[in-house]
Amino acid sequence: MITKFNYEGQDLYTPIIFRDDFQETPININQAWSLFFSAGQEENELGNNPEYGWFFNNLLIAVAISGMIGTLIFASI
Repeated sequence: MITKFNYEGQDLYTPIIFRDDFQETPININQAWSLFFSAGQEENELGNNPEYGWFFNNLLIAVAISGMIGTLIFASI
């Protein structure tokens, strides 16, 4: 994904996810989490290290699994 800093007119304050040049470009896991945390405003906020993206994916999975286990434990009490 290419970051362009010369937006003019209607694209100046438009979130990145609604711009025409973003619609057909593939993004990596790090850019996806950056877009999530910045509400679609910045795709490189976490940098280019994919380890951050994998960390947030694993954290999300761990929270979901621990929530399910906690539900099973407290439902059986």
